[in-house]
Amino acid sequence: MREVPKQTVMAIKSYQNQAQLLVKNYLFADPFIPYTSILGGILACKVAYDLTQLISNFYSKTYPGLTKIQRVEWNNRLVSCMI
Repeated sequence: MREVPKQTVMAIKSYQNQAQLLVKNYLFADPFIPYTSILGGILACKVAYDLTQLISNFYSKTYPGLTKIQRVEWNNRLVSCMI
């Protein structure tokens, strides 16, 4: 295995320290931010899922004929394409 140059190791450690400071000073400076972002992400996923269902009802002729399980699979595939 090849030895990594000391300059590269120092650069990586510098980036790690900067990332840790960013997280400490900005993300966790206010305990409200992480919880808000988690809830916002959940809400965004729910909205995207509901939009796929709404779009499928209007634009797909075969969607109303699907079983409940098939509709769930259809919506999951559309959400994964959107994200």
